[in-house]
Amino acid sequence: MAELYLVRHGQAGKIGGDYDRVSDLGRQQSSLLGSHLSALGLGFDRVARGELRRHKETLEPLLSAMSLEREAEVLPGLNEFDFQSLGKAYLAVNEEPPNLHSDGRVFFRTIRKALLAWSRDELPRELLVETWEEFHGRVEAAIKDLCDPARAERVLAVSSGGTIAMAMGVVLGLKPETSIALNLQVKNSAYSRFIFTERAIYLHSFNAITHLERPEHQDLVTYF
Repeated sequence: MAELYLVRHGQAGKIGGDYDRVSDLGRQQSSLLGSHLSALGLGFDRVARGELRRHKETLEPLLSAMSLEREAEVLPGLNEFDFQSLGKAYLAVNEEPPNLHSDGRVFFRTIRKALLAWSRDELPRELLVETWEEFHGRVEAAIKDLCDPARAERVLAVSSGGTIAMAMGVVLGLKPETSIALNLQVKNSAYSRFIFTERAIYLHSFNAITHLERPEHQDLVTYF
């Protein structure tokens, strides 16, 4: 059976700032992941990433740490949903909660509510880049593309938390509420592993951060 390692990007900038730029900490996370995969003796015959800058800036130190020189395919289906348009659409029909940008708990509660409203088609479509169904469809197409055993036996792909959670929903047939709960759990540089054949795709592991579990690296665990 063939394998897909689906990686979330390394820690990026602060929400409200330039979130599409991987931080020094994020590059360290990515490099440690590359070293870990290399130590396991893993090689990849297909490499892909989304179009976003943070995907590219995660993949570069990861591949460098593996001494793997391989051209990455750029798949738009691996892009994150448009966070800014989702936030604007949600706040257009809901009052902005106090301390939204200063209290992490308020921020993540609001994200969850916005995602749930999006999945239920409760937000004004004219303010959205895509519907939940369209997001689901493009992620499903990207996962099926990556999990093609005729093209590769071991695949490495870098994406984002929302996309990875949606991939879980596609493979496991999850309800939107469950996919959204998973979205808020995905750690930076964590990898999820899928096994695939010509007939099916199976989840093997989710949100693994083995490369950050040593005591000296545990302070590198981040969620955004």
